[in-house]
Amino acid sequence: MIETGLYTADNVRHKLEKSAGQHQVLVIARDIEKANRLISQLSLANEFETTAKTIPFEEHASWHYNEYDLILIDVSMPQPPEWSVFEKIKERNLYIPIVGLVHNDTQGIEAIKYGAQEYLIDGECSPRMLRRTLKYILQHNRITKKLQLIKQKADSALAISSQLYKMSTKLKTPINVLLEFTETMTQGRVGPAGSSRYEDCVSDTHKCATHLNALIENMIGVSRI
Repeated sequence: MIETGLYTADNVRHKLEKSAGQHQVLVIARDIEKANRLISQLSLANEFETTAKTIPFEEHASWHYNEYDLILIDVSMPQPPEWSVFEKIKERNLYIPIVGLVHNDTQGIEAIKYGAQEYLIDGECSPRMLRRTLKYILQHNRITKKLQLIKQKADSALAISSQLYKMSTKLKTPINVLLEFTETMTQGRVGPAGSSRYEDCVSDTHKCATHLNALIENMIGVSRI
């Protein structure tokens, strides 16, 4: 279900309680009659709950956009569109989807340029098309957020894997030196150790170094996955 509203600066600070399956849609328009018409179109289906309050465009600086899942902006008025509204929304919430209700395709392209995900031409948009477009944008945004989360997790795992590989390869050099040293001592390449206790210590050190080398090899293998 989608609940829509056109909120005043005084009421926008009120945190809306969102029921399961509901989406908050903010409708922005100068004309209260136009706002009511849009909201009535959304109300034709039982899946939508609607409320309407007016707010002038000039007050957009104080709005809290994080309370909404989608914003429908009417820029089809005779006056020049206030594209600053789009810019302010994107400054406060980069990922909130915006749908522009425009006068023609030229204006629609401008709406896309300033941050809208989709536009509808006023007078050519049926109530059914309006509802279907909003539902499509909401679903698309939901999928996009999931993909972004998956990408963030993948990037994080890749960064950890890269650090693990670098750390493991740096440890290989001193471990190899230690293995070479203990093998030299164990095999008496430069002469006898001179004491059985030294031989035991060298043997234990060699075993530990061999075990550590195996662990490092496993870490390198995991980091390459």
